[in-house]
Formats: sequence, structure tokens, C-alpha cells
Amino acid sequence: MTDFGLPPRRALPEEVRDRMRATLQEEMRQTRRGGRWVFVAAAAVVLLVVGAVSVTQLIKPSGAPAAGGTSPASGIDRCWSAVEAAGKTSEVPARTEWAVSYTEARGDDSVFAVQAAGVPFFCETTLTSVTVSDPHAALAYAPDGKTALVLYTASGLAAGITDPAAYQAMDLYTGDLGATMSTVATTGQFSAFTGLDPAKTQLSSWGRQDATSEKAGEYVGQAGLLPPPPPPLVTLADRRAADRRSPAGVALDECLAKAPEKLTNANAYSPGVLLQDGRYQVVLGKAGLDAVACTSQPDPAKPENTLYRLYSNTFTGQSVPVRRLSVQPIGIDDPPLAFVGIVPDDTTKLAADVGVGQPVYADVAGGTFGMWLPAGAKPPAGDGMAWVKSENAAGTPSFNGWIPFM
Repeated sequence: MTDFGLPPRRALPEEVRDRMRATLQEEMRQTRRGGRWVFVAAAAVVLLVVGAVSVTQLIKPSGAPAAGGTSPASGIDRCWSAVEAAGKTSEVPARTEWAVSYTEARGDDSVFAVQAAGVPFFCETTLTSVTVSDPHAALAYAPDGKTALVLYTASGLAAGITDPAAYQAMDLYTGDLGATMSTVATTGQFSAFTGLDPAKTQLSSWGRQDATSEKAGEYVGQAGLLPPPPPPLVTLADRRAADRRSPAGVALDECLAKAPEKLTNANAYSPGVLLQDGRYQVVLGKAGLDAVACTSQPDPAKPENTLYRLYSNTFTGQSVPVRRLSVQPIGIDDPPLAFVGIVPDDTTKLAADVGVGQPVYADVAGGTFGMWLPAGAKPPAGDGMAWVKSENAAGTPSFNGWIPFM
């Protein structure tokens, strides 16, 4: 291993072990339905990215689904402001009557379940938009006569109502693909970030009884196919989208448009590093702590065609300031391997030891880093980790340590 004055080796933190374990699940995840395991194709949902697992942040009040990282007060104020901006205040209960049943969040996508004057409705906020369901719209119910969708947004958020006496949890799925399980609040409201495109998928549901945060409960019957929800009362872009006029921005626009996996609030992602090697391309985007890598590569079956893939990630909890996204090449004629990730926004330089005898330097832009790995690159200590050092323009290091190599 090259002597770069590296920090001492020590046992991997548990969160790093968890992230490395997630590499084995990149192409599929498992969800339990009907007493058997259903494997979910990664293309059906926004892909998990090796380095950290995309998860929903959950904190919950008694008797309700878990609440998310967005402050309920600030989030609900933003929802009300969107209603005001749309001129729809007469079509919802007064703001003073709004009570948050629960919140859930996945990264910067949050949902607020609201009760007001005995009427349940939902509000979704993203980095750039707000969507509020219509509290007074007529709902179309599933065959069980108890369950209906209230919202199913372009981000893949599905939110609905059911009879909380009949079901304490609701499994949502499409066709033979499992999607997710949601706890049913005492108000009858439930929601889930499915990662599915409502324009292409219709959801069905199974209800459970005796479900708690500690156990899944028992299936009590199929609620059935969920008819589409009514149009939302408000859909408002209340914050500016990212500027994508640069070559990296143009590449990010094209790749996100053509990738089969659709990204929550795609317009919020600012372009980062762009890597190109012939027909192989990796372009990074960043929105807050969320990062994506979008790739274009020759199709192995028909090399004249191009395949696009989106690798998306939501970072949660405490972690090091430099984090790695794993991008898997398709594999035609020894394709290049990308070493990419995120860094603090003020980073201007990143050096890495990737086992080639000298430091190599990544491109840095927009809070991201990226480079094609040189020939012979490997974990320098043989344990699946690479050393990196990031610095700002003043030469002050923001990180000097180890991250997953692949």
C-alpha cells in the first residue's frame, strides 16, 4: 500500500458494515406478503445505492405511523402557504383547525397526514413543490368498501384512508411486485413512498390486523385494486428548480428523462461531476444530502442502443462527510469503472489511494466527486475500503479517512 500518511486502521463502524452488506441487495429487495417472500425487481422502484440504503425516516406519536425528519410545524405552514398561493383557502378547513396525525419522510420528500373538522387529508412537500389533497373530493373505494387512495403523486407517494378497526397495517403492491407496508393510524390514514410511477401502475392492497411497530400482524383479506385518487386540490412549485444549463446539467436532464427509474422531485437536483468515456457516461446530481448517479452505456443485447440507469440514495443518520455511490457498469468490452460520491459543498480537491502506488485525483463539482478508476485499482488494504482526503479552496481538509471502495 502506498504511504500517504493515512490514519490508523480500526474496526469498521456498524453503519459502514451495514452499507457494505447492502451491496448484496442492489438488484432486489425482499418484502413479505401473503405469508411468502416476494422479490422486488430494482427497476420497479428507485434503486438502492450501495454505500447507504434508501430508507424512510420514522419517528412516531402514539397510535400513529412514524413521523419524519421534517418539522411538522414548518411543513404544515408551507402546506398552508401553498393553499393560500393557489387561492383555495375557502376549500379547506381553517388553518387553526389543522391537526397533524403523523408525518413520514424519505429524504426531502415528506408527507403530512392532517385532520381538520373531522376530515382527513394529506400534504406532500418536496424540495421544490407542495401537493395538497382535496378534503371534500369524492373517493373511489376498493372492493372491500373500506379503503381508498387520497393521493398518488408523481414522486410515488401513495396515501389513503381505511377503517382502522378492520386494519392496523396496509400492504401496497402492483401486479406481482411487492411495494411497501404502511401502519394505519388511529385516524384511518396510511401512506407509503412506493417509488412507483402512478401513470404506469395501479396499486392493490392487503390489510393486516394486530400489527404494531414490533410485528407485522396477520393478513385478514385483500382490500383489492385501489381506484385512482381524485385530483389534488393544490399542486404548486413553490421553490426554484436547479440550474441545468451547463454540459453536466444537460447530461443530467437527458439521463433522468430516459432512465426507467423515476426520481422524486427530479428538478431539484443540481448537476455535479460529469464523467465520459466514449459511450460510457456517469453524471451526478445533488439535492441537499440526497445524491444520484445517472449512467448511460451500450446495451449488451443490442450495442447500437443505449441503456440508462438511475442510482439514487437518501442519506440518513450521522455519517462521514465523504460518501460513496456505487455505479455498476453493464459490461461490454471491459467498460470503465466509476468511483463517485458526495463531498461537502465547499470541496475543491479530493485525493484517493486506490492501490496503484500513487495518489489519484477525482473531479470535484457541485458537492460531488468522480473519476474513472485507473487500471489495476483495488482496495489498498485488501479489505474493501479506499482512503480519501478532501480539501476546500484554502487547503483545509474536511475528511481524511476510509470509505467503501465498491
